[in-house]
Order: sequence, then structure tokens, then C-alpha cells
Amino acid sequence: MWKSLLVVCLLPGLITGLGPLKKLSDRYFIIAEDVTFIQAMTFCAYYAMEVPSITTAAKNLEIMELFENSTEPYNWFWIAGTYQNTASRSGWTWLTSKEDFAYTNWRASEPTISDEGDTCVRWGHFSSPSLSDGLWSSSPCAGKFADILCQVL
Repeated sequence: MWKSLLVVCLLPGLITGLGPLKKLSDRYFIIAEDVTFIQAMTFCAYYAMEVPSITTAAKNLEIMELFENSTEPYNWFWIAGTYQNTASRSGWTWLTSKEDFAYTNWRASEPTISDEGDTCVRWGHFSSPSLSDGLWSSSPCAGKFADILCQVL
């Protein structure tokens, strides 16, 4: 109950002032504005959506194909992966399902664990042909390092 109350009280401050919601498909929407991981999760939840978990190569390709015809210079989007380091477990987990990663698509030299608190996962889309789309990067969850990608539940 307290968590729900906290979200309702904090929600307006977390999502106000963001740009327009853009439809990529019937299932995916974006806001091209750098936010923290928590802001992305909160924004998607507010609209009855979630930040996607990319659990297979097919899902990674599905999201890549959404951007195929786009000329927008999008870069990074938060996905639902986080690094869990507790007394009971340590490793990469999908926050939405609580399942460990079975599939990954990390950039070279990734992942790295942040010294600045929790570590989350960004998914990359680049309009430059010299950069590879669909690769993942680890970043501090509290940093405004990625845009919002929401998936309809």
C-alpha cells in the first residue's frame, strides 16, 4: 500500500515536462528525452505500459525493425535489465519478470558494474551506419542516459 501511495504522490513530478509520446507501432511508443531508469519505468507504468525486457534475439530484432525506416537520431533507450547484487544473489535480472538473463546482446567491453549505485541496461539504436543497432550497454540507473521506450502490456 505504501509503495502505491508513494508512486501516486511522486508520479506527477517524475513525468512532467517530458516531450510528446511518439507511436512506433501498435505495441511500442517512445519519448525522445534523456531520463533516469526510474523515470522511464514510472512513465511507462503511468500509461499502462512497461519498459521492454529483451529476452530473445527475435525480440531484439523486432525492436530493431521498428526503427528501420526512421531517420530520427535516436541513441539509447532503457530496457528492463538491472544488476542485482544482494546477499541472496548476484547477476543480471529482468526487473519486470524477475528472471535472470538467458539472452544478452552486449557491446564489446560490456557489461560493467557501476560504482555510482545500481546498474541498468540501455538498448542502442543509431542512425549512423558505422554503429551497430540493437546492442546493449550498462549504465548507472540514476543517470539521465537514455530515452523512454514503452511496450503495451
